Amino acid sequence: FEDRYLYVPYYILVRGIPFTVILVTNILLARELIKTNRLLTTMTNAKVEQERMRQAAAITKMVMTVTSVYFVCMVPGRLLA
Repeated sequence: FEDRYLYVPYYILVRGIPFTVILVTNILLARELIKTNRLLTTMTNAKVEQERMRQAAAITKMVMTVTSVYFVCMVPGRLLA
């Protein structure tokens, strides 16, 4: 009887929080990436600043890709376990 009620918080903590963190992280990174791309299209400043922003955008894309791959690979195992 108690095991059923204890399993619900365990299930939410173990399985829900990592996915929520990844989802929120990717949403925030996507917002920053969109903002960076908008600045790059309107920017007429020095090449150095543009290159720095391009590098930041590349790092952001890489982090989003890695976290998305992790999310996709972990979903079946977490749902079926």
